[in-house]
Amino acid sequence: MWGSFLQSELNQVCEDFGLEEIEMMKYYDAENPGVMAAQADKAEQLIRKIIENGGGRIREFANEKEFLHEI
Repeated sequence: MWGSFLQSELNQVCEDFGLEEIEMMKYYDAENPGVMAAQADKAEQLIRKIIENGGGRIREFANEKEFLHEI
Protein backbone atom coordinates (compact mmCIF):
# COMPACT_ATOMS: atom_id res chain seq x y z
CA MET A 1 0.00 0.00 0.00
CA TRP A 2 2.73 2.51 0.93
CA GLY A 3 4.51 1.75 -2.31
CA SER A 4 1.47 2.81 -4.31
CA PHE A 5 1.36 6.11 -2.36
CA LEU A 6 5.03 6.66 -3.17
CA GLN A 7 4.43 5.92 -6.85
CA SER A 8 1.47 8.30 -6.91
CA GLU A 9 3.57 11.10 -5.40
CA LEU A 10 6.43 10.46 -7.82
CA ASN A 11 4.00 10.55 -10.74
CA GLN A 12 2.61 13.90 -9.56
CA VAL A 13 6.06 15.44 -9.11
CA CYS A 14 7.15 14.27 -12.56
CA GLU A 15 3.99 15.70 -14.10
CA ASP A 16 4.31 19.01 -12.23
CA PHE A 17 7.93 19.53 -13.27
CA GLY A 18 7.81 17.98 -16.74
CA LEU A 19 10.12 15.12 -15.81
CA GLU A 20 10.33 11.63 -17.24
CA GLU A 21 8.31 9.18 -15.15
CA ILE A 22 10.15 7.54 -12.28
CA GLU A 23 8.84 3.98 -12.05
CA MET A 24 9.08 2.22 -8.71
CA MET A 25 6.21 -0.24 -8.34
CA LYS A 26 7.03 -2.26 -11.43
CA TYR A 27 10.27 -3.20 -9.65
CA TYR A 28 8.51 -4.52 -6.54
CA ASP A 29 9.39 -8.14 -5.80
CA ALA A 30 8.63 -9.48 -2.33
CA GLU A 31 11.21 -12.23 -2.86
CA ASN A 32 13.95 -9.82 -3.90
CA PRO A 33 13.57 -6.35 -2.31
CA GLY A 34 17.02 -5.38 -3.56
CA VAL A 35 15.60 -4.82 -7.04
CA MET A 36 13.28 -2.07 -5.83
CA ALA A 37 15.98 -0.68 -3.53
CA ALA A 38 18.33 -0.32 -6.51
CA GLN A 39 15.62 1.52 -8.44
CA ALA A 40 15.02 3.78 -5.44
CA ASP A 41 18.74 4.63 -5.40
CA LYS A 42 18.57 5.55 -9.11
CA ALA A 43 15.49 7.69 -8.48
CA GLU A 44 17.22 9.45 -5.59
CA GLN A 45 20.27 10.25 -7.72
CA LEU A 46 18.05 11.63 -10.50
CA ILE A 47 16.09 13.81 -8.07
CA ARG A 48 19.31 15.06 -6.44
CA LYS A 49 20.75 15.94 -9.85
CA ILE A 50 17.63 17.88 -10.83
CA ILE A 51 17.62 19.84 -7.56
CA GLU A 52 21.34 20.62 -7.64
CA ASN A 53 21.40 21.51 -11.36
CA GLY A 54 18.53 23.89 -10.67
CA GLY A 55 20.60 25.70 -8.06
CA GLY A 56 19.03 24.01 -5.06
CA ARG A 57 20.91 22.85 -2.01
CA ILE A 58 20.13 19.63 -0.18
CA ARG A 59 20.72 19.80 3.54
CA GLU A 60 21.68 16.44 5.01
CA PHE A 61 22.00 15.30 8.59
CA ALA A 62 23.93 12.44 10.16
CA ASN A 63 21.00 11.38 12.34
CA GLU A 64 17.56 12.35 13.61
CA LYS A 65 18.96 14.20 16.62
CA GLU A 66 21.03 16.47 14.37
CA PHE A 67 17.99 17.10 12.17
CA LEU A 68 15.73 17.92 15.11
CA HIS A 69 18.35 20.29 16.49
CA GLU A 70 18.19 22.31 13.25
CA ILE A 71 14.43 22.74 13.09
